[in-house]
Amino acid sequence: MPAIVANANNFILNTDYPMDQIIYMTSGSYTQVGSGDVGTTISIPHGLSFRPLLIGSWSTLSDFSITKEMFMPIYSDVDGTYVSIYSNDTNLLIHGFKNTTGNQTIYYRVFGFMPSNVNVDVNTTASNSDIFVFSTDYNYTKLLYSGIATAAATTTITHNLGYNPQVIAWAKDISITYGTGVINQDYDSYITVTTTTVVIHSTAKDVHYRIYADGQL
Repeated sequence: MPAIVANANNFILNTDYPMDQIIYMTSGSYTQVGSGDVGTTISIPHGLSFRPLLIGSWSTLSDFSITKEMFMPIYSDVDGTYVSIYSNDTNLLIHGFKNTTGNQTIYYRVFGFMPSNVNVDVNTTASNSDIFVFSTDYNYTKLLYSGIATAAATTTITHNLGYNPQVIAWAKDISITYGTGVINQDYDSYITVTTTTVVIHSTAKDVHYRIYADGQL
């Protein structure tokens, strides 16, 4: 009989696929200056020997009861606020912009992955977890492919899942690794996803990508 291939999208946890390993975490707050201009940037040493692939969320509330994702390419609310995150060889850089006058406190939470072309030991982040190694209260995304799409080329990854998979990507240039939303804001880097392929278009920057067996909502 032919082997039965399980649909990973139907599982909360599937050990046929590797799971993401979070190798960096940080959180905190800063004061964001209003009235537009150049915005506010803070720099935090990450202490790693490589540029982490970062994802972050932010809020104007300390309990994060209203939370926004970093890099969404739109202003939020009526005050025209957005927050972005980047990494370079030594620091993570959080940049915020508030279009209206008056300062505000921005609370942030950031975590990061190791790039697919890096394989080194890092400090554990387990101290930030709860008492369970696994908990079926949560879905564990199933990593299907990770890699780097070379600049000045169109890279096609065939997945044949039959549905649109979840994809995260980061554009990289000489000095900095941009965050996830910049891939859509950047005029020379964008991604198209279909039920059979993920196509990465980038004329000037390498793109780190992670494709999951989990489907998009």
